Amino acid sequence: MVQADQNRLQMWKQVSRYLLTNKTVWADNLPFSNAVTALSSHITAAEAAIAGQTASSTGLSADKVGLEATAIAQVVAIAKSAKVYALDNNDNGLLASVNFSKSSLMRLPEAELAQRLRQIVSIAQARSSDLEAYGVKGDDYPAANEAIAAFETASLAPREAIAGKSAVSAGIPSIMKAGRMALEKLDNLVHIFNATAPQFAAGYKAARVIVDAGRRHYAAEPANP
Repeated sequence: MVQADQNRLQMWKQVSRYLLTNKTVWADNLPFSNAVTALSSHITAAEAAIAGQTASSTGLSADKVGLEATAIAQVVAIAKSAKVYALDNNDNGLLASVNFSKSSLMRLPEAELAQRLRQIVSIAQARSSDLEAYGVKGDDYPAANEAIAAFETASLAPREAIAGKSAVSAGIPSIMKAGRMALEKLDNLVHIFNATAPQFAAGYKAARVIVDAGRRHYAAEPANP
């Protein structure tokens, strides 16, 4: 939300507080009451949008890094045993399929990394009976695949968070437009209290001041003061 909209939202909130403090003045006037309710709902929507915009994906990214390290470590452990088996048995095909260092795997793009890790696990699992003597247990394979799946899920989360923030940002203009419309209705109705509650009408006008970076200026004046 841009600064101008944040300033306007603060003005809406001060108007809303003033109106609610003086509810006895306008409560029996249905059009005015409806406009007050609408303004309040738009304030709530705008605050939710701000919260959605500022939600950070940093924690999600940190989780992803940890899960990536776990998946790579589990697969590399399997690959190391498979490499030794391949060297002992002159199995060059197997050696080429599992001969990846931790650093080389970490340089791969996320999608390619997950695919490569699964491939290593699958190839090694096909030799599970041979690799048992080299320290690879039967439950190491599903554990590695679960770690890969957790990493893949975490890889999507930051992107989904960013997409979510973009969607929220796209909705802010319509929220602000609806709020301005509600306020315009109040501007055009407050005159009905000039005779019966002049102090209330004057207080409403004062609450309609927007404060911006230490400078104060009036928003649009009520249409019918």
